[in-house]
Amino acid sequence: MSEEGGGLVPEQDADPKDALLPKQTTETEAGCQRFFKSLVFVFVAVPIILVGSTFLLGWNETRAVCEAKAIKEGAGKTTEVGCNDSGVHDGELIMFQCDIQKEGLAPLGFPGTALQNLNVRGTGVAVKVEMLQCIETYHKNKTKDTLGGGTKTDTVAMYHAEWKSGPAPRFNYRASDSPSWIQNCGADNPPWPEELPANRAVYQPEVKVGGFVLSGDWVKKIPLHTRVEGLSLPSYFTPGPEGTYQANAWAQYGSEGIGAVRMTVTTNDWHDPTVTVLGQNEGGHIEDWTASSSWMCAGYTLGHLRPGEIHKDELFAAVVSESQIVTTILRGVGFLLVWFALSRLLEPLQVLADFIPVVGPHLGNSIETISCCVSCLPATACSMLVVGVMWLFLRPALGLSLIALGVLIMFGLGGFRFSRRSKAGDVEISPA
Repeated sequence: MSEEGGGLVPEQDADPKDALLPKQTTETEAGCQRFFKSLVFVFVAVPIILVGSTFLLGWNETRAVCEAKAIKEGAGKTTEVGCNDSGVHDGELIMFQCDIQKEGLAPLGFPGTALQNLNVRGTGVAVKVEMLQCIETYHKNKTKDTLGGGTKTDTVAMYHAEWKSGPAPRFNYRASDSPSWIQNCGADNPPWPEELPANRAVYQPEVKVGGFVLSGDWVKKIPLHTRVEGLSLPSYFTPGPEGTYQANAWAQYGSEGIGAVRMTVTTNDWHDPTVTVLGQNEGGHIEDWTASSSWMCAGYTLGHLRPGEIHKDELFAAVVSESQIVTTILRGVGFLLVWFALSRLLEPLQVLADFIPVVGPHLGNSIETISCCVSCLPATACSMLVVGVMWLFLRPALGLSLIALGVLIMFGLGGFRFSRRSKAGDVEISPA
C-alpha cells in the first residue's frame, strides 16, 4: 500500500518478466564536464602520448639495427663444437647440440605448499593451478543527449564461470541477484587455497648438457611443457583427463561448479633430451656472448637455447626472424599511438558540436570520423621521420629515403590545404 492524495491505494504488482531482465545501471556526464576533460586530454595526454610513441619508435629502430649487427657478427664468429669439447674454445662463441643429463638432478617440489613432495626429477618443474570462478563483466551502451552535449551510459553486469589461475574478486558483485549471476554462478568465489600455488616454477641451480654446465637463467630457457602423471598428491586430488588433476574440496554447494580446482604439473621432455645451445664458453660454463660495441650499439648479447637438434643456419635464421617480428610489432604500436594522439586533437570541437540541439550528436560523430581519417597521413609522416632520423645515424641511405618520404607527405598535405584555401578565395559572390 502507498499513500496518494491523503489516502492509501493498492500498489501495482511487479511484472514477473522484470525479474528475468539484466540488472542495469545508468551514469550520466554533463556536456561541460566532457568539454573540460577533452581539453585536459588534448593539452596533457596527447603530448605525453606523442613523446612516448616517438621514444618507442626511436628505441625500436636502434634495437633492430644493433641486434642485426650482433647477429651478423655472431654468425661469423660461431664455432660448432662437440659435446665433450668444454675445455676448448674458451672465451669464444660456440654452438653445440647435446643431451640434457638427468644424473645428479635433485628431486623438485614446492616447499611450503601441499606440493612440496612432488619429487619430480627434471631441469625444472612448473605447476598451473586453476579454479573455476565467477567473473563479472560489463556491457556498456553509451548514447549522446540530443541537447546539452551530455552523455548517458547504460551498464549491464553479466556473469560467467571461467577457469582462472589466480584469485578473482570476491563479493561486491554489482548484480548478484540477477538471472545471469544465478544461472551461471550461484555462489561467491571461495578464497584461494593457501596450500596451493597458482602459477609457479622451480629450477635446478645447475644442469649439465653434454660436457657443458648451464646455470641461472640458462636453465630457465629449457622448456617445461611435458605433463607429469602418476604423482603422489593430497587425497583431495584425483586424476583427470589429459594428464590433469582435479579437486572439488573448495567447490561451493548449490553453485555451477564454482570453486572446482584443476592442476597440471609439467617438466622437461626426457623422451627428447637434445637441445641446441648458442653461447660463450667460460671454462665449460655457458654464458651470454656480448657483441662488439659500435656507434649507438653497446652491450647487445647473443645467448639461445632451443629444444631439438638445429643446424647453425637454421638457428640464426630463426633468431633474425624473431627480431624482425618484434620490430614490426613495435613499429605498428608506435604508429597507432601517434595516430590515436593526432586523431584526438579535434575532440574539444567534437564535444562543442554535440551542444547543438538535435543535430549536434550527428555533427560530433562526423567530426570524430573525419579527424580519424585525416590524421592518418600526418601520423604516417611523423612515424617515418622518427624512424628515418634513427636510421640516418646507422644506415644513412635508408634514413635519408625515409626522411624524404615523410617530408614529401607533409608537403603534399600542406600543398593540398593551400590549394583548397586558394580556390575558396577565388570564388566571387555576385551581388543580388
